[in-house]
Amino acid sequence: MTKLFVNGCSFTAGNGEVHTADGELAPPLEYVWANQIPEFESVTNLAIRGASNDRILRTTMEYFNSRNATDYVAVIQWTSPLRFERFIPSCNAFAGFCNTTGKTISFNMDNANDLEKLQTNGMYDRLTDAAEKQLMHGKSITDYQINFYKKVILMQQYLDSKMIPYIFTSMSLYSHLLSDDADKEQYELHLKNNVDTDKWTARPLTIYQERNFISAEDKHPNETGHKLIGDAIYKELQQRNYV
Repeated sequence: MTKLFVNGCSFTAGNGEVHTADGELAPPLEYVWANQIPEFESVTNLAIRGASNDRILRTTMEYFNSRNATDYVAVIQWTSPLRFERFIPSCNAFAGFCNTTGKTISFNMDNANDLEKLQTNGMYDRLTDAAEKQLMHGKSITDYQINFYKKVILMQQYLDSKMIPYIFTSMSLYSHLLSDDADKEQYELHLKNNVDTDKWTARPLTIYQERNFISAEDKHPNETGHKLIGDAIYKELQQRNYV
């Protein structure tokens, strides 16, 4: 039977804790949409809360570069283009930066001990301060969108080279493949035109979940929302004869 591989942010991992008590990455919540899709032998879910598109691309490549990619179907859930990763040499690991509000950034790491080390020596505050300045002044929205399309195209090429059937979806309309090209920079349009639109789901996950939120303050999908997302993704896979 075919195996399902998924990657994304909290809309695919569930909005739970990032780390376990021993500092390792916590597994996705049991009720997430990937676990509700039938007909697969197994599910590999590399999504974590606050993940960036950098991380989604990197960890997908790391996963398939280390094993036989035969008999997989991949569902890649893209997230906010404003998030990013950077390598921390002192930890020999990547840190993932996520904008928690319009102007505020926090970051996380796969190993909580690395994160604690940076918080203790003051690097955490310096890195978040630099990231917030970049968010506000270092790049425009067009820059972030251009980088987003580059990652999508690279993921396309990578999965095609591995001959892995796949579909793309997204957290919300902010990271979905929108049809409105008004006021777009020419280079941005050139990149967008190289994105394979046939690989994308019709709508982002926030539309599929309808109004099934965790709470009024937390717009992540609840268990019912994940079930609706799973049903929608399953139909998208069926339409392409992936299941």
